[in-house]
Amino acid sequence: MKNFGAQYVVYEDSGFLAESILRVYPLVHKILIMVGLEPWNGKGDRGIPKATLSKIMDMDDPEHKFIIVSKKWDTEHEQRNEGVRILHDHGCEWCLLIDDDEMYNRSELWNTMNLISNAWYSNGRPSAYVVKQLIYWKDRDHVIENLTGAMPHFVSTRPGDVMFVSARSFSVLGGVFSDISEDALICHHMSYVKDGGQMRRRFTWFSHSQGVKEEWIDRVFEKWTPEMTDLHPEHPASFRRAIPVADTPWRLELLPPPLRRGTSGKALLGR
Repeated sequence: MKNFGAQYVVYEDSGFLAESILRVYPLVHKILIMVGLEPWNGKGDRGIPKATLSKIMDMDDPEHKFIIVSKKWDTEHEQRNEGVRILHDHGCEWCLLIDDDEMYNRSELWNTMNLISNAWYSNGRPSAYVVKQLIYWKDRDHVIENLTGAMPHFVSTRPGDVMFVSARSFSVLGGVFSDISEDALICHHMSYVKDGGQMRRRFTWFSHSQGVKEEWIDRVFEKWTPEMTDLHPEHPASFRRAIPVADTPWRLELLPPPLRRGTSGKALLGR
């Protein structure tokens, strides 16, 4: 089994960072959390990354897996490229790209990591993999009807294999890239499980915020009802409608309970 490291790039915790980390913690060698002191776009608030760092420092890390880096990065792709180099230097052969509002089922992730480890020796040496996402809408009970197109979620950390060129988009310089079947793994993305204020800040700060109009938040996001269609802020037809997650074949499993408690009284991470 190869060593995998998780890479988080975060400015404002969306409210899901702790759960997202908890889901991957037992499976990875290192967890790199890169906290930007300023957003990639627009004007930020220094109190926000300070609060994010405070939350991170309060999280359990019984196996000392956390690597925390906090500074200013001008672009998302610059930040992600540096993260891959850091994980490589800490003995990780693969980088799991995971945002603070993205979740995995542990069993699916573990099986996929084994698949990637074995494929390293065959199939033209894949050096990157893309995974489809289930986009959650407004709450954990509703999702966009169909899985989105695949996004990068695994990249080799070997120098010269992969380079990010714009936001999360990458070029494969060595080897090939492949995809993970939706039957094996999907990413549960809480992208739109936010309040109006969070959405406004998101569209101001994020790399992909250009072209999003403020009026979409007032007209669509804040006034959404289950009958509404064409929900995406930039490409409406790609988010045709939101449906109950219970009507889909995909489920986000509950986390196993902690097995024991640390001396500080905090619950240590269940396996």
